[in-house]
Amino acid sequence: MATNREPANPVRGDGTRDAQTRRDTTRKKIESITRDFTREIYPYEHAIDREINEMWAFEAQKTADEVVAALTVHQETSLDGELIDTKRNAAIQQAKELSDCLSQIHAPDSFDLHDPDWNLTEEQIAAIIAAAPRAERELEQRISAMRKSGDELDAAFHSSVEQLRGRIRQIDVSVVR
Repeated sequence: MATNREPANPVRGDGTRDAQTRRDTTRKKIESITRDFTREIYPYEHAIDREINEMWAFEAQKTADEVVAALTVHQETSLDGELIDTKRNAAIQQAKELSDCLSQIHAPDSFDLHDPDWNLTEEQIAAIIAAAPRAERELEQRISAMRKSGDELDAAFHSSVEQLRGRIRQIDVSVVR
């Protein structure tokens, strides 16, 4: 005998699908940039020295900014709960710091610092130029911090989805009684 009842699906229509989708999207974006960025600065498996191409840093900054934008949209439009919001804010902050680091790396080569329109003093120009090698040394740390923040956000999503599923099970049990 056929029944109209669909099989139980814990991610259908119960709020977990949206959270799971945001979790998957966020995890993919963060894993992608951290993995791709690490591959770029260490192109060989046993590489010790790294050389950072300023043009790559320019493009990578745009990618980091896209992650900031996507996470910010999720933050502003979703009702994920305090734990996820806190971890997402931390991930946004880490992505901004990564973007700033990348900007410092490419700034001396991307901009005509002596252009009168910039109205920079020699001291400001020297500071921008001096910031680039310092930012290169910090890049790996920024990528690691982004990865850690992404992992923490992913764990918060996982916990939230499991809590939602647990509540749904409790409702199902109470309805059956």
